[in-house]
Amino acid sequence: MVSGTMVMLILAMVAALILSVVPVLVDISTTDRIANDLARFMEVRGDTENAQSEFDRLTSQLSLEGASLSVDATTISGSTHIQMDDEFTVTITTNSEIGIGGLIKLPITLSRKATGRSEKYWK
Repeated sequence: MVSGTMVMLILAMVAALILSVVPVLVDISTTDRIANDLARFMEVRGDTENAQSEFDRLTSQLSLEGASLSVDATTISGSTHIQMDDEFTVTITTNSEIGIGGLIKLPITLSRKATGRSEKYWK
């Protein structure tokens, strides 16, 4: 049978693991939300012109520091407009780390993608 001391030790180890993993899961969720919100913003607007300013607003609002934005879209020549029903991809990349007991910090690069299609017709 397991003694009370062993149970407490196991519970402390499980709690430490949970406390080290939860911040990374929050960063994943936040990054995914920003990518989806930004893709929806670009679908409605039909262009990439204000994507960076909207990205900056969302990252400051949701407290995600050090994130970067990449937009892969086929635009109408000489402009930032995405023609109706053309697909684009928004990629958000950020760095996070898992800390184990304050002794070890493992850096992790998180990259989340969201795709969308322009809903605006440009003449």
